[in-house]
Parts: sequence; structure tokens; C-alpha cells
Amino acid sequence: MTNIVGLIANLLSIVLWMPQARTTWQNRKNPQAIKGISLETQIIVAANTICWCIYGFMTHDFWLPIGTACILPLAICTIYIKIKTNNEFKKEQGK
Repeated sequence: MTNIVGLIANLLSIVLWMPQARTTWQNRKNPQAIKGISLETQIIVAANTICWCIYGFMTHDFWLPIGTACILPLAICTIYIKIKTNNEFKKEQGK
């Protein structure tokens, strides 16, 4: 039963991040559209995910690292797109 709860929790976590990742990807060239995405929050999400992944490995919990391993790339991509879009926006504003 514990493994089933872990599986469901991880699936829900992944599903929770999919709309954010999709919106960021779709609007990666539109700084206005992703203005509301907090870079700091995404960095905290990535750090949190890394900590949960390490904890899962240390406690030999199978489901915890699996879910976090899926969320981490989404957070990293969001961070990268946010930084890249911000830099491009600043360059355009300087022209």
C-alpha cells in the first residue's frame, strides 16, 4: 500500500509541473508571457527536488527519486528559458 501511495504522489507531482513546463516552453520567445514565472521559486524547486531525490536514495525509497528525477529537468528547463528570455528582453530594451 505504501508503494501505491508513493506512486500516486509522484504521478500527481509530475502532472502538477506539466502545465508550468508547457506554458514556459510555448512562450519561451515571449518575455511578457513568462513575466509571472519566478526565477527564485524555480531555483528553490530545483534544490528541493535534488534534496528529495538524495533523501529517497538514502532511505532506499524507490518512488521518491523516480518522481523527482522527472521534475528536476522540468525545473531546470524553466530556469534556463526564464534566464535566456530575460537576457534577450534586456538586450532588446537596450537598443
